[in-house]
Amino acid sequence: MIKTAGPGRFGPAPGAPMGSGVALLQPAAVTRPESSSLQAGFSVCLRLCLLLLSLTLPGCTVIHTAAREETRSDEVRHPMVVAVRPDDAVTEMQSAAREASRTGRGGRTPRRSSAEPVIGGREVAVAEMATHVVARSPSSAVAQAVVRDTRRMPTDPLEQSFPQEEDRLEAASDWRPTRRSRIGVAGTPLSRGQAAETAVFQRSGEQPRSPPTGGADIPHVRAEPLELDVVLESVDRAFPLLDAARALRDIAEGQHLAAHGAFDLKVKAASENGPLGFYETYRHRVGLEQPTYWGGSVFAGYRIGRGSFQPWYLERLTDEGGEFNGGIIVPLLRNVGIDTRRAELWKTNLGRQIAAAEFRLQRIGFVRDASYAYWDWVAAGRRVRISQRLLALARNRNEGIRRKVETGAIDPPVLADNQRLIASREAKLLAERRKLQETAVKLSLYYRDADGRPVVPTADQIPEFPEVTDSITDRLDEHLRTAQQNRPELQILGSLREQLEIDRRQALNETRPDLSVAVRTAKDVGPHASSKRDKRPFELEAGVFFEVPVQRRKARGKLAAAEAKIRQVLAKRTMMSDKVAAEVQAVHARLRAALGRIDQVREARRLAERLADVERRRFELGNSDLLAVNLREQQAAQAQIAEVEVLHEYFTALADLTAVLAVDSVRAAP
Repeated sequence: MIKTAGPGRFGPAPGAPMGSGVALLQPAAVTRPESSSLQAGFSVCLRLCLLLLSLTLPGCTVIHTAAREETRSDEVRHPMVVAVRPDDAVTEMQSAAREASRTGRGGRTPRRSSAEPVIGGREVAVAEMATHVVARSPSSAVAQAVVRDTRRMPTDPLEQSFPQEEDRLEAASDWRPTRRSRIGVAGTPLSRGQAAETAVFQRSGEQPRSPPTGGADIPHVRAEPLELDVVLESVDRAFPLLDAARALRDIAEGQHLAAHGAFDLKVKAASENGPLGFYETYRHRVGLEQPTYWGGSVFAGYRIGRGSFQPWYLERLTDEGGEFNGGIIVPLLRNVGIDTRRAELWKTNLGRQIAAAEFRLQRIGFVRDASYAYWDWVAAGRRVRISQRLLALARNRNEGIRRKVETGAIDPPVLADNQRLIASREAKLLAERRKLQETAVKLSLYYRDADGRPVVPTADQIPEFPEVTDSITDRLDEHLRTAQQNRPELQILGSLREQLEIDRRQALNETRPDLSVAVRTAKDVGPHASSKRDKRPFELEAGVFFEVPVQRRKARGKLAAAEAKIRQVLAKRTMMSDKVAAEVQAVHARLRAALGRIDQVREARRLAERLADVERRRFELGNSDLLAVNLREQQAAQAQIAEVEVLHEYFTALADLTAVLAVDSVRAAP
């Protein structure tokens, strides 16, 4: 049985609809009665009112058991408890009615229970009244509600009685809480934000349900940290300038295809007619010509001549079936090993290699720039969090300083100085956040979505710095060889040298005489077109052709220019090779320096944080001042920033090493 102070008034719970089966007993002030008979009469009247009220409330049965109260000089308002249980409710109601009638007839005051609390030598029965409300609605489960006032009782025994009664109620039944709401208890003066708390229990077997929450109560899901590999994959997939670099390869492919056009099979055709005049002639011919890769060409064709030809052009006349012919041209001195067509083809093939190397060179630059932007963003995020922690320290300390100022433990200027620190650190935090936003926007140029649109990463995506490794600095010789083999600048200069070598060979080829041999065959078919029958036999023609410029200045000028360009490229390649080696050594030096500093700055950061903690504890104990605390906190923050800077230096140096080695990953380098 749950006990409460009585007597009181019974009515619907605030906010509960009529007929819901939930009722509250609104306690009245407990005063000292004039006599025991008056007390008994009041109790009888109260019980009769409750019985009448239970008949008027649909779907509810109200049982009001014993109500006992002892006298107190002051007026006390007590919370009450409403228990809803389906077990033997009607029986208890009948027992309560009989007890009320017996007490009313006899005019006796109920005896004091031994469990009632004793306050100041006077007995106060404040937890003996219970009201059971049984809801008979078949559409809802029977619930058990316990209503407690949230305000503290003026006496400790009363304050301790209600948790005991609640624990006894939960232990004696299989009911468990599923929902909490806050309602006011009528008759108890409550300020805004204070109310009685109702716990509604269900039978075991049903899982507890959480109260519905608004959008503001939905927990924020932290985004996954943005990794460098994701950014680099975005660069390969959607970076616009990398697409422009890919166009270089397409351009080179087009030029190489155009160079192949010099070896295309050519179809030739002509029709020459003279229908008017003394000599009426009709000539038609068609032929094929295929240039060869050894400098000559092969041809074949068909022609037919009709009409009356001039005597000096009788070779144009053919038999009735026409003439089939074919032949070959073979160079003997010039254009044997190289000619203009082959030189252009070879140079455009090298141009494809140059375009591929230029693409790799630009990609390496974009990857390095993206890595720089990524590590700048990570470092800016780390600095923001350092500023946030520094500001939080000052804010958390401010309230304690305020209380000490109010108590006179410290002087007011200390509070003003701490507020100055808060303002200064807020300004520093705003500056760091601005830098973080700038680095995030810069990173969005490289970090793009599936549609190629820039994505500005959020602060939740800032990862921690990865673990560092010192094994990379032990591979200097290996990295020097790898860089000499992989660097696209050296490959570009090597291809340029080969192109210039082709130009030199072509210029040297043009200095030679043009000597070639041509062989041609022909055979007429069909009825004879001439009475001499001179077109019938198989014809074979052979010729030798020779041509040479005397001064050959054009060829000699091209040769000199090509040789000079070759020397120029060789010098550039030597310089580039030395530069690559120097870059590898410089990056290794940066890595070694960063690795050497990491352990030192971490130890300095650990000691600075420890000293700052000690100084804060001394300040709390009154053994230090705010100036010393601020100095220690600034030193700790500077040590943390120094650690961020050295880690930023290490990982940007690692990005440089990846670039100078021209590999996708330093750890993947051979």
